[in-house]
Amino acid sequence: MITLTFTAGTLPPNFCPATWQLTFQAFVNALSATVNGLDNAQILVSSSTPAISTNYLWLQISGGGTPLQLYRASGGVWVPNQPTFFFPGLTDIGVANSYQVTSVTIPVSVNPDGTPATGLVAGMTFVFLAAHSNTAASTFQVNAYTLQTLLVGSAATTAGQIVAGNWYLVLYDGAHFQLLNPSFGYLLTTKFVSALSAVPVAGANTSVPHPLAQLPSFCNVWLRCVNNNNGWVTGDIVSPDAFVRDDNGGGSSVSGTPALYWQVTTTAFTLFQKNCAGTVFKVIIKGGDYAGVATLETDWQFYVSMGYVP
Repeated sequence: MITLTFTAGTLPPNFCPATWQLTFQAFVNALSATVNGLDNAQILVSSSTPAISTNYLWLQISGGGTPLQLYRASGGVWVPNQPTFFFPGLTDIGVANSYQVTSVTIPVSVNPDGTPATGLVAGMTFVFLAAHSNTAASTFQVNAYTLQTLLVGSAATTAGQIVAGNWYLVLYDGAHFQLLNPSFGYLLTTKFVSALSAVPVAGANTSVPHPLAQLPSFCNVWLRCVNNNNGWVTGDIVSPDAFVRDDNGGGSSVSGTPALYWQVTTTAFTLFQKNCAGTVFKVIIKGGDYAGVATLETDWQFYVSMGYVP
């Protein structure tokens, strides 16, 4: 940004102007100004590159006269006087978990006061198109500068917070890169659907291993009819919530607690059955209320689908 520093001067002895206009003009003439450390700086306005001069700022304009950028002379070249902190439209050329963007023009003069600086400066923001989905904690690199850890807040990125084909906003905080718009949750492609398994008998359980290596963000359990009963036909799918306890072999009320419950760990999903009497359940009639007759464990199989929220 431009910083103007004014220094008061002195007026001639016995100064007595005839008009207010002359008075103001004398005050202005007595002041000296420094622009970003450049004494008596003047501004060159041009659409073409002028000769280098340390006593001038160059205001670049378009052919139609629209102001485009303010430059100052530094190191024999014109560099932006107002720092560029935003770098959009970049493409990732790295690999999964190690992201890199190149051909980023980092101005020589990048500090807010216009003084020269080298390398990355806190506040710089980069927008890039991810070429790979991340599967673990990741890093980010700009040009050939040292790669830095990519964080979300104070924590390292986790699997699925970068998804190939999506645009991401990364802020350099002076020590690390901050991923400002991580994908919510995990990779949609990291999912698991089990094979059909037997519904456990009373007091028992059936365990299905899964390869996710961590607790899934969601899981769905479904039971598939394998024998026609109560309006259900082979191939129909029903939620375990359709089943309730039947303590007296079909003679008690259907308003009991669920017969089935489940637990999931980082390696397996387990379906449990409470100690229902015999081998019978109450089940919802297809399209209606609970059935008046029971159904058997052998009438059903179950499967579980687990995955990560995209």
